[in-house]
Amino acid sequence: MSFLNPSYLWALLGLVVPVAIHLWSNKEGRTIKLGSVKFLENSDVKQTNSIKLNELLLLLLRLLMITVLVFILAEPHIKRDSENIPITYLIEPSLLKNESLNTLVDSLQQNSSIRLLQTGFPDLDTYKEGNTEFPIPNYWQLANEMEVLRSDSIVVFTNGYLQGFKGKRPLLNRDIEWMVFDSEVQANEILEVVRKGDVVVVLELVSDQKKISFHEEILPLNSDALQLNQNKDSLRFLADNEQIWHPLKAKDSIAILIYYEEELETTKIYLESSFKAISKYLERPLEVLAVQDTTGIDFSSYHSLVWLSEAPRFNTSQRSLLYFPDSLANSLIEPSSSKHTFHLTKLLTTEIILAENFPEQLLKFLDLNKDLESKVQTLDKRTRDKKELSTQFTEIVSENVQPRLLSISKWLWLLLVLLIITERIFARYRKQ
Repeated sequence: MSFLNPSYLWALLGLVVPVAIHLWSNKEGRTIKLGSVKFLENSDVKQTNSIKLNELLLLLLRLLMITVLVFILAEPHIKRDSENIPITYLIEPSLLKNESLNTLVDSLQQNSSIRLLQTGFPDLDTYKEGNTEFPIPNYWQLANEMEVLRSDSIVVFTNGYLQGFKGKRPLLNRDIEWMVFDSEVQANEILEVVRKGDVVVVLELVSDQKKISFHEEILPLNSDALQLNQNKDSLRFLADNEQIWHPLKAKDSIAILIYYEEELETTKIYLESSFKAISKYLERPLEVLAVQDTTGIDFSSYHSLVWLSEAPRFNTSQRSLLYFPDSLANSLIEPSSSKHTFHLTKLLTTEIILAENFPEQLLKFLDLNKDLESKVQTLDKRTRDKKELSTQFTEIVSENVQPRLLSISKWLWLLLVLLIITERIFARYRKQ
């Protein structure tokens, strides 16, 4: 037996109280001398013994009542032994569309458990046929959670996508058999089509289980392989069997506003030079406006804002880089508590810019390819080999593994009610 709140067991010292009251009420009476005992009758010894017996029963009942009440407060539990399932199969939901895997599932042992590789490990019966969204699971996190499964062995059928392995390889007190399903899925998709003057630049992604690559192709706008829609804002490739229309993007210039004070003018100059370097690298114009007075300026018309001042800042939802000195910062640009606000932690010098690769940090701050990056992550089909999936083994039992405990509080409540009723009956009968 174990207690969830063992500190309440100190209340058992309260058992001294009814014992002390009982001893006090049973103390010897005073001896009164009488001149004659002629008219006194002998007392019935059996009746006296009955009185003492009833008083001891009341004492015992009251002691039991206090003990049971203290136990209820301490929340006692007893360990309940339960047999482990011989084998548990975990299946990544995205594999349920694979016919060969479904055939394998039908052939699995009937006394085994088949669950989904998701948080909570729901039974396979909870899977909905119409579900088409299958986010890539966090394999290491789920591996840690597998220790709560009461199973002698675990077999995991998974795609083993590279994106699903985040953090440190876990230490587990059980062996897990990872089965990487060779789905031979290959992604070949056009990420974007950008118009640059009289030509279009087509960026294509190709990904399989081993690698991911990008291909850029430049085609004349009047090419026979292309067809523009009436508004000339979309095109499709005539050789494409699916005839998919792709948005025709134009790489417009990016407007950036810099507010600065005179003592930070040098940092402003370095920022302007860094933006020019980024513009040349991206082959995309960056229009930078540096001002010392923001009166009448519409912040919402700018993609990003830079505030080189320790004065009160503006209130805007634009991506903002604020000068916020921090000698303990790990990089020149650090994120803040606000999603779109970042801190410039040092004054810029030539040495600092070169040592910490400031233009690269500034490019991440601009976040110009956010939508493109999320699309790349979706199409990334790279996987890990079965050997790379193997978790490390340890004999130490994880704190997440909790023994199955059965609470007996409800039975103690029932016992307490019976004791109270019995004690009241005896007390009423003995008038105590």
